[in-house]
Amino acid sequence: MAAKGLLSELKLAVPWGYIAAKVWGSQQAPPVLCLHGWLDNASSFDRLIPLLPKDFCYVAMDFGGHGLSSHYSPGLPYYQENFVSEIRRVVAALKWKHFSIVGHSFGGAVGAMFSSIFPEMVNKLILLDTWPFPLDPKGIERVPTYRRGAIEYVLQVEASQKPRQVASPEEMLQRFMKNNSHVSEESARLLLQRGTTKVATAGALHGFRQQGAVCELHQAAAGPRPAHQRYQYIEVPGSHYVHLNQPETVAGIISAFLQSKETIPHRM
Repeated sequence: MAAKGLLSELKLAVPWGYIAAKVWGSQQAPPVLCLHGWLDNASSFDRLIPLLPKDFCYVAMDFGGHGLSSHYSPGLPYYQENFVSEIRRVVAALKWKHFSIVGHSFGGAVGAMFSSIFPEMVNKLILLDTWPFPLDPKGIERVPTYRRGAIEYVLQVEASQKPRQVASPEEMLQRFMKNNSHVSEESARLLLQRGTTKVATAGALHGFRQQGAVCELHQAAAGPRPAHQRYQYIEVPGSHYVHLNQPETVAGIISAFLQSKETIPHRM
């Protein structure tokens, strides 16, 4: 049975402004938090959520600086840990004590990190084309390199002082499609609707774009996966955005997992 349509748009207060989110289903139902990928937004789930079971409440949030959420103050970098903290702020505002997570790409990595820090809060973790950072022993070794690169990149962007780019909606679409060939035109339009701001008669980028159990869905074999008593790994045909381009491909798998009795075992 399909979920109910979009119920509302939320704006949850945070110290630097607000976090925007979309809500599907009754807010009295078991909650599921949906986390989009890097430089995407909550509309990444617009075509998937209506195909999922209606007896859940789905909240798709825009990470800070993405979609309709407020940007951080100039000079503050967008670190993965910042987004983990944002999740904690959002679920506190929603008064959720236990919930499940569906995360795509970078959003899955953030969700996996949150689950490792607050295991008692997460019932199920569903990763869409994500390599879960906490489950990758080699990931810890890459932290210094990642942090150094992120800091240097922020400084380079600030030093460039490039003016904000403005383009027509069609030009914006073509640029997006050129840089994201695996995203269908319909999916690209969905993401751009929430990821751009209209200025006069043109579209300007909004954001920093040029701008239980674990269920992980992938599109290609990528070597052995870590052993986990309640871990499922499933490959499906499609691109990195299969959940947006062909949501029916993964909807049944996600639905069955959400409705199963398995949960993440945790240690405090």
